[in-house]
Amino acid sequence: MPQKSDKGPADRGPSSRVTVVTYRNKCEILITGDTKGLEIISDVCDIFKLPEPAYFGVRLKREGGTFWIENDDTIRQVCGKRWLETVKVLEFRIRFFPPDLTRISDDNIINAYFTHLRDDVIKGTLMTDPSTAALLSALILQADSGNYDPMVHDADFIRQADCLPSRYSKNNSSMIDSIVMEYEKLAGTRPVEAMVEFLDKSQNLHDCGVDYYPTKDKSGSTFNIGAGHDGIFIKHNKFDNLILFKWVNIVTMKYDNKFLWLEIENKKPSTFEMYVIGSLCNSVSVGIVRICTELSKEVARMVFTSFIAQHNFKLGRRLSPFKTYGEKRSIRSKSSREEVDSRASSISATPPSKRTLLTANGSPSKTDLRNHLLKMLTAPDDIRMEYLGIDKTKPGGTHITANQPHNKPTNRFRDIVPYDDTRVHLIRSDNRDYINASHVNIAGTKHKYILCQGPKDNTVADFWKMVWDQGISVIAMLTQLREGYKAKCSQYWPDEVGSELKTEELTVTMKFVRDDVLYVTRSFLVTDKETEQTLDVIHLQFTSWPDHGVPKTPKDMLDYLSEVQSLTKEMKKPNMGVDSPVLIHCSAGVGRSGVLLMMDILTRAVDNNEHVDIPGTLKELRTKRSHIVQTEEQYLFIYTALIAYLDQSRLI
Repeated sequence: MPQKSDKGPADRGPSSRVTVVTYRNKCEILITGDTKGLEIISDVCDIFKLPEPAYFGVRLKREGGTFWIENDDTIRQVCGKRWLETVKVLEFRIRFFPPDLTRISDDNIINAYFTHLRDDVIKGTLMTDPSTAALLSALILQADSGNYDPMVHDADFIRQADCLPSRYSKNNSSMIDSIVMEYEKLAGTRPVEAMVEFLDKSQNLHDCGVDYYPTKDKSGSTFNIGAGHDGIFIKHNKFDNLILFKWVNIVTMKYDNKFLWLEIENKKPSTFEMYVIGSLCNSVSVGIVRICTELSKEVARMVFTSFIAQHNFKLGRRLSPFKTYGEKRSIRSKSSREEVDSRASSISATPPSKRTLLTANGSPSKTDLRNHLLKMLTAPDDIRMEYLGIDKTKPGGTHITANQPHNKPTNRFRDIVPYDDTRVHLIRSDNRDYINASHVNIAGTKHKYILCQGPKDNTVADFWKMVWDQGISVIAMLTQLREGYKAKCSQYWPDEVGSELKTEELTVTMKFVRDDVLYVTRSFLVTDKETEQTLDVIHLQFTSWPDHGVPKTPKDMLDYLSEVQSLTKEMKKPNMGVDSPVLIHCSAGVGRSGVLLMMDILTRAVDNNEHVDIPGTLKELRTKRSHIVQTEEQYLFIYTALIAYLDQSRLI
């Protein structure tokens, strides 16, 4: 047991030592009635050397359920005057799940998340389909036992290992075989890399990180309601699937004694009819969840404060905490939405010929555009809501080819795959025409793009085949080969000037390399072995862009973009003036790649005095490749970078 903590001033009244249970460890700390939740979290984080207390919380088991102690709540406020008798054990857990765990560099935090989600998967708290369960089990084995060894890691070993979700029988030979197959594929993956990959996959499960609270509906049937980073979840045995109300669709939340009120935007009664008691004239229905336990008022308060805490974390804690209860206060009022829609329509929704932001000669005013963007940035939560309102995938889009069994091993991420109708086809006589890459073109523009994932070891030859087939002259690479604990891209070029990389059909020769401050420039000559025809290719690798994050300053990215645009124009000449697509990739081919693509499109629109529509552009791009621009932070950066571009342009 770690050393006891003696923190807690003696002049704050009676004190007590309590046991704090944290995953597979525990410790003791000293508390008083005035000790706040945040103080407990800080003490435990100090003991276990966890540098990010904002991710954690402490829970107390009480009659009616287990509840979080809010950061500003004292032990006396939560438990009353008899807290000395009731508070003996506290539970220290992960409370908030950031959308990008790969940005966490501390080993102790990674281990804490891994242990938490591992327990949730094994206990069945997180539901998994058989293929996902096999992969997660294999990642647990890789993290715990290292590389697969057929002499050691046989079926009996896997049955005895603590890796299989409880809902799957250990006598299920088909599942055991699937785990072995996935385990073999992970050879060479470091344990910490396996942990991070496990976290990535676990967080894609639908209700990962959701706090559920037991309650009853009006018929007396028990169900669970919870809050997570995506929104509010209802888990009821009368429904086959979880019901999710996304944060972006929730207009108002409040509680009053036994009732929790959710006002849902454009959500007509359907499977949630049992909770809906009426609707407003503007087709906004009100979902009512009734708390019918003996501690109804307390449970309602706990549920409500949990919702607010999750919502604030989702928006980066930019919303003010709710100080009062039982008060109707909008998370996103209708009037504020109308204001956002009004501001956005002046630039985004109105055709250029009818907009008011025009100069005397009828072209769009860059000054007014800049002022509009600046005004939007004064309300970053509105921009976040704008981002969350854009579908990540195309309704009705299919990924049949990408999910064929023989193609799955070539995908870096299982959920980032090309649509069937926009995928790049390799020119081959057999059926090996698949690569994880998408044609991404905007209607009305002459510029063409291909977004693809960073090549894997088993797709390097396919990558160069695509470059040859499409006549690619410029490759924009936005990732390093390794970042933190994870491999982001395989090296798909020769090591030195004059050296060669050979595939079955092509030879790639490095002509020169220059390492600048922001990016590395390489030149390749690609030669077809059969015809001896050649293709000149320029490769620009930006080295200052963190995974899922944004560059330190917009200027760095704009300088890089300017070089990409300039070389795209110059490379027409050696390649016979053909407008070939610009090939852009990072690791997944949607996050950083999407930001660069958006900025290329938007800056060209500014230069040509064309209509500028940030949300509309992203919406159209996601019909070509899903998940383009992966995070709210990246979307906000586009606004900031476009202002910086306007600042360095002539505002006329």
